[in-house]
Amino acid sequence: MDTKKLAFEYFLCELMKWDMEARHLEDFNTNNDLSILKSLKLLFFTVAIDAKNNNPLLNIFNNFHAMPLGHVELDVYNQYSDLTYFSLDRYSLKLKNISWDDVQKSLNSNTEELSMIQKGKIKNAVLELKKKKIHINIGESI
Repeated sequence: MDTKKLAFEYFLCELMKWDMEARHLEDFNTNNDLSILKSLKLLFFTVAIDAKNNNPLLNIFNNFHAMPLGHVELDVYNQYSDLTYFSLDRYSLKLKNISWDDVQKSLNSNTEELSMIQKGKIKNAVLELKKKKIHINIGESI
């Protein structure tokens, strides 16, 4: 599997955990607003907020382009319909024929494609974004 695509799926998993925490949910809920647009915007903000750390996430997500609705990582955008664990549409994030527990287990396992260090960088950057609360709340539109 492509490292960038796997990293994006790990990022989506972290966003869903944030959404579940914000809405006090114990399990994945398809009634979320993590659309493709919101997810790509949050990816941009997450990479941007992490840029002060010598751009480690820019080593993974390195193909951002300005588009009419915001900055988009084109490689991710071109692959979002071919994700392994999730499906994204204009409205929400959904699981692809797999349980939430299995998604987390699979994404958190050791893989050659995405190292624990890379996962840690993604997780820490999402936490940093969460701390900043820069008018971005999961469960609300951007």
